[in-house]
Amino acid sequence: MRKLLLTVVLLTSSASLFAQNAPLACDGRRATVRISEITAGGTAKGFMEAVAAHKAWVFSHGLTKDEITTVPVIVLSP
Repeated sequence: MRKLLLTVVLLTSSASLFAQNAPLACDGRRATVRISEITAGGTAKGFMEAVAAHKAWVFSHGLTKDEITTVPVIVLSP
């Protein structure tokens, strides 16, 4: 029984390793998600200004099909 379990675990883990190296199947659009924290002393307004500057830079370099969106994330303290 122990050998069977070990074999199943090895087969399962090798299959997942293969899946990580396989090309992504994508019928839609790829997205890059970046999570940023506002540093101490920073403000939401300053962050949004930085996003606007970054967006302007991206578009000025010919990446006009890119979409840059900000979404606030609220972390509640217990």
